[in-house]
Amino acid sequence: MPDFDRSPEAFNAFQEAPTRSDAGYVVTADVASFYSYIDHELLASRIVDATAKPDIAEGLVGFLGAIAGRSYGLPQTFQSSDPLSELVIAPIERRLVRAGVEVYRSNDDFRLCVPSHSEGMAALEELQAELWRVGLDLNDDKSWILKRPTYEDNLRRADALVYEYAESTDLSVDVDPYTGEPLGDPAPTSEAGGGFGLDLIMRVFTAASKRRLGATRLPAFESSANRRIVIASLAHLTNLRSPDGLPMAAQLLAVDPLLARQYSFYVRATHPSGTGAAECIDEALTHFAHFTPPWVEAWLINPLLNPSAELTQQSTSWLRKVAQSQRLGVVRARAILALAVHGKTERAEVLRWFDAMPEVARCDMVAAAARASGSDRALDSLRKGNRLFDWVAEWASQTADGDPAWG
Repeated sequence: MPDFDRSPEAFNAFQEAPTRSDAGYVVTADVASFYSYIDHELLASRIVDATAKPDIAEGLVGFLGAIAGRSYGLPQTFQSSDPLSELVIAPIERRLVRAGVEVYRSNDDFRLCVPSHSEGMAALEELQAELWRVGLDLNDDKSWILKRPTYEDNLRRADALVYEYAESTDLSVDVDPYTGEPLGDPAPTSEAGGGFGLDLIMRVFTAASKRRLGATRLPAFESSANRRIVIASLAHLTNLRSPDGLPMAAQLLAVDPLLARQYSFYVRATHPSGTGAAECIDEALTHFAHFTPPWVEAWLINPLLNPSAELTQQSTSWLRKVAQSQRLGVVRARAILALAVHGKTERAEVLRWFDAMPEVARCDMVAAAARASGSDRALDSLRKGNRLFDWVAEWASQTADGDPAWG
């Protein structure tokens, strides 16, 4: 399957493409909860169409079902989900093109160029009909019909906000437009990092964060521009390994859970040892009043897999609660592994949990058993006759605590 270009350059080109159209109006549209509602049966059919290999389709959808605990949905912000999502969304773009619509797309974001407002309505209805055919829906809050000059003005909104926040220069950085992960080599770990002073970065980040956390709901384009500024600021702070933005980032995570991956990298970069990472995770969890999405929990566990990090009483209690819960098996296994890495569970306890775990979670469980203290005979019973488990156990038991491979 060909790779779909999801670089920052490709995303910027996608946004700029409608400005070169002769059409008078631009329709902006976004699929609601796209990754969460991709049907596995449909995906299996599309995999067979693309590869002519039903065994691959069966294996992949079985794997996804075991991860998600249901018959639909792809893990979001994981690179391996991208080519699978393309199998579902790309045919919709192609059908719109065949219907005569001028279409530009990046992931599940669409831009439709049309001559008039009424034709914009018709194009939106056409897109909605195509999405319904595959069990998806439009995000009403992000679907707009704009005059082209208005669209062009909105594209410049992010730059305008930076000037407003910083009264200074552009704050650009190469980041993945969907995950916020910094791309390329990190900036120097100095206050001047990459030409932007830490004071400037924090001023911009604080202003953008307060705007996002404020009681007033931002218009769609301003919200998007503001989020780009937050992501760029977090990337700079991560590269600089400055912890100054962590308290504000913990608050943002509760209103924008898709920042979990970037927050995880930020915590790990700024607190590679000691209780700092666990304290940051504790802080983030306090802002989720009642429910923390399972994929957010998975990312928040990651910094705690570092053996050099130290668990707090609160983080230990949270990990044990996750381990004993009815959450997804892959999330529970991750929590058990973190407990084992820090000597907070025994091998016998890990093995009692083992059989209740789905197959996709068992490598983490074997690693946890290898790290925990207890009977070697019990661990050998897992390893015997299973080359994968044997390799995992060997790796987990022999890899030094300071090895960056952990986590």
